[in-house]
Amino acid sequence: MIESAWLDIAPRISWSVATTQPRRRIFVVLLKADGLDDYELPVSSINLRLRNVKASYVRVTVPNPTDHTDAILARTSGRMHILSGWLTDDGVRHLEELIYANVQNVYFNQGSSNVLILAGTRFMTRSNPRAAAIEGISQIRKTPAGKVAVTAPLDFFIQPGDVASAGDETFTVDYMGCVILPPNAWMEIEGAANG
Repeated sequence: MIESAWLDIAPRISWSVATTQPRRRIFVVLLKADGLDDYELPVSSINLRLRNVKASYVRVTVPNPTDHTDAILARTSGRMHILSGWLTDDGVRHLEELIYANVQNVYFNQGSSNVLILAGTRFMTRSNPRAAAIEGISQIRKTPAGKVAVTAPLDFFIQPGDVASAGDETFTVDYMGCVILPPNAWMEIEGAANG
């Protein structure tokens, strides 16, 4: 009887298995301007030229821009915010801002490509550089100026000003060129070899 009562109140062993939501990498461009709602802009490509202290450059290409003309023109005095993250199968987006830049130039090509390009710059200073290893390297080479140049999948945990290691090379990143053709993205980073 006592044993039976104990079985009724004894803690049960429970097992839980963590499940992961399948996800895919996404990139989002928001146009922001004072007094207006944020506008999510569909883009076919994003190009970034990131530097420490010097001007960084952001360019986005918008396909079929006439579908978005009013929203774009109303925000050309504002900023482009580039966000990246993951979209899970249940439709939830997990995003973080990568960079923003003031919109400075608008180019419209009504020819066969029918695209609009928004471009702008931003000055950034990396106040807390860190050491970072580059993963998935597809190429390491020396530039004509003698700098180390590495091509790899895009990794936004590496920023200009960081000390990067790639193979046997260690260098301070002074330039990052990023090409994003959603959902794919890669980078070429450069810097003078340390030591």
